[in-house]
Amino acid sequence: MIAQRLGLVEVVPLVPGNDPAAGIGRVGLLSAPVSLREFAERVAAILPATVSGVRVAGDPERVVQRIALLGGAGDSLLDHPLVRSADVYLTSDLRHHPAQESLELSAAIGGPALVDVAHWASESLWLEGAADRLAAQLPGVEFRVSTLCTDPWSFAI
Repeated sequence: MIAQRLGLVEVVPLVPGNDPAAGIGRVGLLSAPVSLREFAERVAAILPATVSGVRVAGDPERVVQRIALLGGAGDSLLDHPLVRSADVYLTSDLRHHPAQESLELSAAIGGPALVDVAHWASESLWLEGAADRLAAQLPGVEFRVSTLCTDPWSFAI
């Protein structure tokens, strides 16, 4: 999971599931504050490379520590209280107007910088963990995680 690879501590789901440790998204703390630029560079180093790379909206020198993240399309949680209280929201497929409105709200009353990555890249990191959990629940069944890149974009100019 990206939360583990980023070294987040005190991690909780953004939207808990039936199992309180599971659910949609995560929010946690970096062990030490870093600049938004350094955080984005860490994300780029952890995720598989994609054509769209890592897009960042916010002051590169802003100090960040509380991170909210959601693998896959994250527009729907831009107004979630745990996202709004984070220093950064790391997700995918942010659309222009929802991202712009979130940033305007952040400028007015505080809120997260935005880090937008490719959908496939953001979801690729949890596949091994899902396979491990399934294997634990279904002994004797073999699970293999595909390494096929399903990002639809071929190149950028």
